[in-house]
Amino acid sequence: MLIRVIFVVSIFLLGFSCKKREANVVVEFCPEFFEPEDQILIGQAVDLHIKNDVANFPILSETDYPDAYKYVEQLFRSMVNTQPIGANVVTYNWHLNIVQDDSIRTAFFVPGGEFYIYTGLLKFLDAEHQLLSIIAHELYYANSQLIPATIKDQEIVDCFDLGDLTLNREVPSAVDIAAALPMLRFSENAVMEADSFAINVLCPFLYEPLGIREVILMGAESTETFHWLEYRFANKEIRIQEAGRLAEDCDLGGVRNEEMYLKFKTEQLP
Repeated sequence: MLIRVIFVVSIFLLGFSCKKREANVVVEFCPEFFEPEDQILIGQAVDLHIKNDVANFPILSETDYPDAYKYVEQLFRSMVNTQPIGANVVTYNWHLNIVQDDSIRTAFFVPGGEFYIYTGLLKFLDAEHQLLSIIAHELYYANSQLIPATIKDQEIVDCFDLGDLTLNREVPSAVDIAAALPMLRFSENAVMEADSFAINVLCPFLYEPLGIREVILMGAESTETFHWLEYRFANKEIRIQEAGRLAEDCDLGGVRNEEMYLKFKTEQLP
């Protein structure tokens, strides 16, 4: 019995010595997995920097342009509320932000559901089904671990800073994540999976499901920089072929709403 007590006390003292550290020093950790709750905490800190950075993220006023927001919001919500996205619909704070910058043609999610799309991309597209495809493609990243995992893999910030953000601590380098998100480069495999996801989401709709293929072709033919395609890069020929294969069982030739989209671009955007 005495030996057992000594053994237990020894283990306790050993554990205490291992945990001993200087006062006010916080134990650091690098996350291997990002739960939805972790992404919300990361996103809240990052989004605060975006909202406060008016010079780099001039958000279009919802008050001044209610019709533009109403139009894009309807399409955005139709994708967010579509399965198989539903797993995080309740958890995340899905919210649309339009960035007033015609020189940038891209869109991105902040972890946790804040969505940003530039007027440059909205004006580059020609029809509703193309915009729906872009939104669905981006939702693939948002509904997985890919955004924080890519930030971690590309060492945009120290991994321990990501850990601190998931613990709701103040992290100055969150501003670096905010600056990197518009041009965050995803892997070729992730891009192909996001294309597949977008087509699968649109397939049951009445919309033309191959909007993503049209967007790729438009970007390839454009003489101007198409940022979204540049940072969602995979072999264009393979993407086009794979899109056609994935849509074989879909109802091709569906709704495009080109006239309505043209009215949105010319009358509702600044």
